Amino acid sequence: MAVYNLLKQYKRWYYDVEALSFRANCPVERYCTMLVAIDVLKELGFVKAENGQLVFVGEDKKADLSQSEILKILNEMKGGE
Repeated sequence: MAVYNLLKQYKRWYYDVEALSFRANCPVERYCTMLVAIDVLKELGFVKAENGQLVFVGEDKKADLSQSEILKILNEMKGGE
């Protein structure tokens, strides 16, 4: 949720993902989780990659996270629903 809120606040992220991780107070051991969160936000149409930047485009959008193919695959891999 921190990644979503940060990208929503900034609208465009001009820096690398490591800087985003630092700004979102994401501990090093959760870095991969943050990368998955960015991919899910892209998949659901909240964020797009444009000219090496992350651009928040989901201002008034709502989505059900259970519709994410990425999360479905991860849940299947861990034996979830």
